[in-house]
Amino acid sequence: MKENWGDKVVKGVEERLNKVTDILGEQLKDTRPFDKDPVDINDTYFHYRNLTPMDMQYLIGKHGEDRMEEFLFEMSKFEKDKRRSLNGGQ
Repeated sequence: MKENWGDKVVKGVEERLNKVTDILGEQLKDTRPFDKDPVDINDTYFHYRNLTPMDMQYLIGKHGEDRMEEFLFEMSKFEKDKRRSLNGGQ
């Protein structure tokens, strides 16, 4: 049976895709693409201090009230620890 033109094109695209996949797989073999650098707590605290009520409403809507309560608790704890360290541990 004679192979039609469409089948040849699909076969060629599949071969190229497989080659590209193999090359990328080899180049990225020892990388971890979803690793993230930890967020600096001082940067987070800076943004926390600049939150407006509208920002808070948005974040509550996006992440939920429980998560925002956790975040506020973490930031207040960080703030207390920071003050304590500035006051010589008192």
